[in-house]
Amino acid sequence: MTRTNLPKYVYRDRGYLRFIRRARGQSVMMKEEHGTPEFWQHYNVLLLGRDPIPAKRSFETLILSYYESEGF
Repeated sequence: MTRTNLPKYVYRDRGYLRFIRRARGQSVMMKEEHGTPEFWQHYNVLLLGRDPIPAKRSFETLILSYYESEGF
């Protein structure tokens, strides 16, 4: 993997560009050509990371459901 004139976290790998962020364990193959609007859009999405998945269960929801129950 080599990196020449590419943005941060982007490396050339086997004819493609790869977005690698080791701290987050993130490695994504980017098939867009460097410099195109599609490339920059995909790059910005990868930089922001995924939205946190809301937990279905938590103590807060447990407490609220208890307060709303007939047993309280």
